[in-house]
Amino acid sequence: MLICEKFNKMKKIFILMTCVFVYSQVSAQLMQSKPGRQSKRSNASSVVFGFSLAYGNPVGNFKNGYKSAWGIESQIGIPVDKTGSFFLTGMSGIYVHSAQDNNSYGNITNIPIKIGGRYYFTKKVFVNADFGIGFLKDKVSSFTSRFNRDFGAGYSFGKTEIAVFYDGWKKKSSSGYSDILGVKLTLGGLVK
Repeated sequence: MLICEKFNKMKKIFILMTCVFVYSQVSAQLMQSKPGRQSKRSNASSVVFGFSLAYGNPVGNFKNGYKSAWGIESQIGIPVDKTGSFFLTGMSGIYVHSAQDNNSYGNITNIPIKIGGRYYFTKKVFVNADFGIGFLKDKVSSFTSRFNRDFGAGYSFGKTEIAVFYDGWKKKSSSGYSDILGVKLTLGGLVK
């Protein structure tokens, strides 16, 4: 029962973050359409939101049981310096890891909640790292929580970002992580 309550809370957080993102995008468009007004998204002191689509391939031993991962995320970023080069970040999402045909555990669903940081080397090029907790479920097990982390690098253009990332969670029955290497397309994003 506690696992179902955690899953329902995670869904509510993800839906809330997605609604906030949609609201911010609509507000930004309305602000830009009015003469003499500037959207706060271009201001280095503004909180910014993004929505990502991600695809990844398992690496290491994880690829023996799984063939790909698809996910969606909503993100928030808060600048912590006056130049807007460093952001504290938060994200929530859902990833589905597709099982190989011979995998009796089936697909894995991961619902991560992470905090981290992003640093812009230039107005367009950034690196990021996040850590937190992931709530995982396959067809055999009930939901379980694991340490989750990722790091990556990307490029911003307009209100869009593209990034490569390395993501994974701590294994339960052995040392190491179950990892994917992927690419992420973000709309909204932490645009500078």
